[in-house]
Amino acid sequence: MSSPSYPIFDPVTPKVSILAVGMKTIDSALELVKEAEQQAIKFMPQASLKANFMLMNYKEAATKCILRNGTGVRLELFEADSKGILPAYKPPTIMEPGEVASFLVTSGQFELKYGVQVFQGPFVGWAPLPSKTVNLGPTPSQSTISAEVNVGGPKENFPTEILFVLGFTGELCEINVTQSIDAGGIGTYECHKYDGTKNKNDWHYVTIKAEGSQLRWSNRAGVSWMLTQRADGNLDVGKECPYYKNGHTVCQVVRNSAGSVTSLLGPWGEPYDAA
Repeated sequence: MSSPSYPIFDPVTPKVSILAVGMKTIDSALELVKEAEQQAIKFMPQASLKANFMLMNYKEAATKCILRNGTGVRLELFEADSKGILPAYKPPTIMEPGEVASFLVTSGQFELKYGVQVFQGPFVGWAPLPSKTVNLGPTPSQSTISAEVNVGGPKENFPTEILFVLGFTGELCEINVTQSIDAGGIGTYECHKYDGTKNKNDWHYVTIKAEGSQLRWSNRAGVSWMLTQRADGNLDVGKECPYYKNGHTVCQVVRNSAGSVTSLLGPWGEPYDAA
């Protein structure tokens, strides 16, 4: 008896060209992440439809998956160290920036091992980050790979995190991979202008966290707004900020001679010092 044949579906969508975005500047790195995230979101409906067709044609028990690479790095699947990969409709070994993949895995028994590759220039190409991998499945989970983005020289390293989030929407397994680059000071901050006075309050204690390619300013009072990286190194303030209409549209980032963030200028230009 001959083995069954299956219709061919290309598992991935078009990639984002890293050379088209530019090189050697932090804003190029941020632009690459933004472009990759936007394209990956754009192709999600097509990827979902493709996963449905794969499951219909497979005609056996399986879980349909979508993996969205909204980062500026390559995702590398270690097939030999993974579990539950089926002979048909397998995940691609390499996922380029901005690509979305549709594939099938064994229901309730899969575990996919991924690493990342970073681009080191047109003459060097892609290189893996040694000993930095994550394992995903078969239940909802979050995992992170931390590294650095270098955009030119020894003083131009920026911490970056690749966040892998595995979740389920009905019978569909979704793996969303996003990247945040700390060009604006992820961490905790405090405004000391009102120390020792009755005007000191929860608005003067702030945490900056990454959300995809953006940052979120959150204070102890429970009020928050988005921040977006600018080419000049400062941060655009989201319109949802209660001070936006009062002129607080840009959050200035203050750095020392080594390039480390020492403070952020919040509403009214008041300094929030890094804790």
